[in-house]
Amino acid sequence: MDYAAWIGKVQVSHDSLNHSHVKRVGWTLGRAAPSDSADLPLLWHWAFFHESVDSQELGVDGHPLTGDFLPETHGRKRMWAGSRLTFHRPLKIGVAALRRSSILSIEEKAGRSGSLLFVTVGHEYSQDGDLKVYEEQDIVYKAANGTVVGGEPLPEGDWQRSTRVHPALLFRYSAITFNAHRIHYDLHYVTEVEGYPGLVMHGPLVATLALQSLLEAHSGIVPRSFSFKGVRPLIAGEDLIVHGRLTSPGVAALWSGNTQGVGQVGEVRF
Repeated sequence: MDYAAWIGKVQVSHDSLNHSHVKRVGWTLGRAAPSDSADLPLLWHWAFFHESVDSQELGVDGHPLTGDFLPETHGRKRMWAGSRLTFHRPLKIGVAALRRSSILSIEEKAGRSGSLLFVTVGHEYSQDGDLKVYEEQDIVYKAANGTVVGGEPLPEGDWQRSTRVHPALLFRYSAITFNAHRIHYDLHYVTEVEGYPGLVMHGPLVATLALQSLLEAHSGIVPRSFSFKGVRPLIAGEDLIVHGRLTSPGVAALWSGNTQGVGQVGEVRF
């Protein structure tokens, strides 16, 4: 399929970043919410700018049907593969904000389990015309059912944080991000239809907990950029273990996983 016509498509979303929803994010992540008009904690913006899609316009997997902003994918399954973010200035809670999204690239690749379609979307988050956060999000569409194999063992880091991953955490994160993807809360669907052994952790939730672990271990750090990518699905039922290490001045490496191995890797520049 020729995807050239989709490159450069734009979608604009508005949000108020209201404090009541910020509090729900804090309760989900086990953190106290900042006061109104304070800085929005990093990566909490993923709980806003929800797609305004009627329930009748959701696919079997719970994702919005493609073909409007995102291209037709002919029934392939969608996953968030990773992101690269630049933090210019903090978003402010309770201040009207705008997200301008554009499709930057679409590329078909051959993977071990079949054909993969990679779509990269650029997101510009701004308030009062001032760019606050820029993100490039990689979305992958695959034809094959989900499989989970062991990964590289988790290396020891300079610090470590463990979080119990239970279904309620995944359900609440799906709720605050308005994400109806059924692999995160529907055990029958995820095991019988997509072939995973259990509920799958959200990639952005893993990334948020990983960055949170860095900021708790080094309270004076001010991140300027953060990149992460998933290397294998992480299944609920085990503790999520985040390790990190300061690798050079102004650079930190993060890796997250469980007893089966690494599931996500990331880098922070500060």
